[in-house]
Amino acid sequence: MKVRFKRAWLAVALIAAASLGVTAANAQAATDPLFVFVPKPSSSPPFFPPPVGSLEGPCGMAVDPLGRFYVSDYYHDAVDIYDQNADYTAKGVNGATGFLGQVPGIDAIDGPCGLSIAGESLYANDYHRAVIRYQLSGTVSTITGATTPEETHPTGVTTDTATGNVYVDQRTHVSVYDESGAAVIDETDPLDPKPLQIGGGSLQDGYGIAFSQFPGTAGRLYLPDAATNTVKVYDTATPAAGPVQEIDGTETPNGKFVSLRDASVAVDRLTGEIYLIDNLQPKYAEQPQAIAYVFHPDGSYEGHLKFLVTWSMPVGLAVDNSETPSQGRVYVTSGNSSFGAIYAYGPGAATTAPIKLPTATLALASVGSGEGTIQSSLGESACSGSCEEELPAGASVTLTADPAPGSDFEGFSGACEGAAPECTVRIEDAASVRAAFSAPAPQAPQPGTAAPPPAATTGGAVASAKRHKAQRHHRRHHRKAHRHSPHGVKAPR
Repeated sequence: MKVRFKRAWLAVALIAAASLGVTAANAQAATDPLFVFVPKPSSSPPFFPPPVGSLEGPCGMAVDPLGRFYVSDYYHDAVDIYDQNADYTAKGVNGATGFLGQVPGIDAIDGPCGLSIAGESLYANDYHRAVIRYQLSGTVSTITGATTPEETHPTGVTTDTATGNVYVDQRTHVSVYDESGAAVIDETDPLDPKPLQIGGGSLQDGYGIAFSQFPGTAGRLYLPDAATNTVKVYDTATPAAGPVQEIDGTETPNGKFVSLRDASVAVDRLTGEIYLIDNLQPKYAEQPQAIAYVFHPDGSYEGHLKFLVTWSMPVGLAVDNSETPSQGRVYVTSGNSSFGAIYAYGPGAATTAPIKLPTATLALASVGSGEGTIQSSLGESACSGSCEEELPAGASVTLTADPAPGSDFEGFSGACEGAAPECTVRIEDAASVRAAFSAPAPQAPQPGTAAPPPAATTGGAVASAKRHKAQRHHRRHHRKAHRHSPHGVKAPR
């Protein structure tokens, strides 16, 4: 049944594309998206995939030779195919708008992310588990991954459309397969032929991969390396050599890449521009924000796409390298939960306008008769009394209450509640949290015993009694001396 369904999809995939229509989006600024498409249900719940539901975890994109775009719907375990000519700016757009078909059932225990298309084959990177090949004939096969003897854990796939060769990012090297899916053999040493590898010894923790068809950089592979936070570039013509280029992000607004773990990368075949996704909030945020940078073929920084997107483990990214009127479009996905979106930008959409991560204010306060501090996992110092923190919107913050000596912690209230000394709260908008501390109550005296004087006043009472005694002695001495002095003259003291 799965194969028949896939054949039905593959038949749909042969439909010729109509000419690209002109929409209202074309009148927008060059840096604006052509459209932001959010597939959503018209009446059914969003938990189903398109065309009746929404995207959930869209972590891969690809464009076929006819310009149609493909999006991985990770949590629905499917790849959805859309017509690039549909009007995604019209009123009433839903998951059925432009929908052409679907590849379902990628992996019962996982789902698809990275995608690549060459000839009659669609390659899907089953997230960190395998690369699966789907053909027009209906054949499905595993190229590499956890279901094959070598037990590899690939993180990206790309293809050379001229030769049909498939390049798979294996994190510490790139494996190469021919169009039949067989490993390409390195025959440098005739006495010891073995599968060809690229980047071994220099690539440390690769995520994502792109093949360049641009004449000036043709045959180069672009691999984001999370261990060094650089993009390493290898030439397939010299597979034994190390990187021929590295992009380190020093020209970006942050002066570096923040996190290239589960990064995405793509190359425009006409301009040679390199598009790269950088996760700007790799820690703490439940829905981190990511940016799409744009680089010149020589590696120099050109700018970024206008809007941040929600990182979707990874973000789907593809350039339309077809020969249709939609060539040059850049597709970027957003959203790691329901109602994922697809942003489509036109060629030359890079901007250098500043982007500020959204923030939210967290107000903290210590209340009650006791004393103590509140430590935030994102704060630099403990808060005593009242204070405020500006945090990344969507960040998850762990608060720890620390009572002062002689005080007890009673509990949290507000956006964080409970009697435990630790509490985690996610800050979407402004929020406040109070930590109550109490001082121990004074002990009641035992029956039949006098209550001792307060500790703070005992010393003062004793000193006062001594002063009164000295004053009485002085007065008595003064009166006695006055009585025995002749003529009323005072006697010496």
